[in-house]
Amino acid sequence: MVKSFFIFLFILCYSVVMGQSDKRFRLTHNPDKLARKITRHCTTDSARVDALYRWTTKNIKYDAKRFMSWKTEGQTAERALKRRKTLCTGYAEVFTALCDASGIKSVVINGYTKGLLYDVGDTTYLPTHSWNKHELNGSWFNADATWDAGYLSLYKTSKLRQLCAKWTLGLVKSYVYKPHFIRKAQMNYFRKSENEFAANHLPENPNLIGFAHGFSALDFDQDSSHYYLKNELIQPRVETANAYMNKYYTLDWRERDKDDGKQDSHKTANH
Repeated sequence: MVKSFFIFLFILCYSVVMGQSDKRFRLTHNPDKLARKITRHCTTDSARVDALYRWTTKNIKYDAKRFMSWKTEGQTAERALKRRKTLCTGYAEVFTALCDASGIKSVVINGYTKGLLYDVGDTTYLPTHSWNKHELNGSWFNADATWDAGYLSLYKTSKLRQLCAKWTLGLVKSYVYKPHFIRKAQMNYFRKSENEFAANHLPENPNLIGFAHGFSALDFDQDSSHYYLKNELIQPRVETANAYMNKYYTLDWRERDKDDGKQDSHKTANH
């Protein structure tokens, strides 16, 4: 009898908790409702974009496990909002979905970056990262919510492990190999100048490079573009870039893939 009572009590409490959780998730899974909640105190588009970006970087966790196993499929805004974790394309999709819900133009940009796995002169350098461009007052700005959400650490330690390593004279390692994500929300890659942003971000579509005199992926790969951009030898082509982005925004995913130089057969689930 007592056992049955505790089983009943457990089921009842579990149902109440899950019911509350489901209700909360139903509200926050929907980009429209979530965007309204996030921006409810904002009075300008600039403030709305700031709030949406801050929320994305603070509330979505980078999925280190999927990254290390290279499981990149299914990075949709819906899935990222439900799981509260994703990879770079998921971050970009979430930010775009929230912007769309707030009446702000935003697109996902795919391309090359100099991140954790980058090696200068790597001949197999691939466009494996995603970020955003969003529009405010007729101009388009860069934003990389993935890089602003935090960073990956490959090794983990603790005070206890360090103490054990000392006691055992190194028989117990003071750290273990365990890739994990460390949250550190910031705004370093939000509306960063074109010159600074392009020092470590190169769009796959050459038309999305916002400069009058472009540079090749090889220049970018070999790091020479970093010095060009830092010395401002390449000047942004603001009017041309904004005009092209306005056109690019109106394209559907098939037309964007074609403009990016991709074939329909290359379309994957993460779009």
